[in-house]
Amino acid sequence: AKMGNLVVLPGSHRKQYVDEYDSHEPIPGERVVCLRKGTMTFMHSSIWHRVEPNESDVVRKNIFYAYCPAWVTPADRLQSDPAWLETLNREQRIIMRSYTNAYHNAKPPASDFPLFLDRETGLDRDRDAYRDDVALHRRKRRTWAERKRSA
Repeated sequence: AKMGNLVVLPGSHRKQYVDEYDSHEPIPGERVVCLRKGTMTFMHSSIWHRVEPNESDVVRKNIFYAYCPAWVTPADRLQSDPAWLETLNREQRIIMRSYTNAYHNAKPPASDFPLFLDRETGLDRDRDAYRDDVALHRRKRRTWAERKRSA
């Protein structure tokens, strides 16, 4: 029986977009990580990952610890006070990463995109970085350094 093991797609953190990003289904190339009880794992936060269903009688527990600068959003499990949220305009909410759905802290809703326009072009997306069918809120913007490296 499946026991809720971690499943990863090796190398996916190096890609701008993975077609199966929103899937919880098995995908080609994924690896099930089977570890002994008490083992600690470290991984890049951008690697595609999911957990298998836990079809066993064993209760699985997880401690999630993020090591990052203080200004990085607090993962996806914290929620803001709804009354306070109503006092914020769209830009303030985006800056504060404050949403009624905790998951939106890490992945804002489509209505909050584009988060910014490119200073040089005024565009809301990077040219030729994604297929046209990839939704705007699923696209990662290239940084200045990434654009210079690929030029």
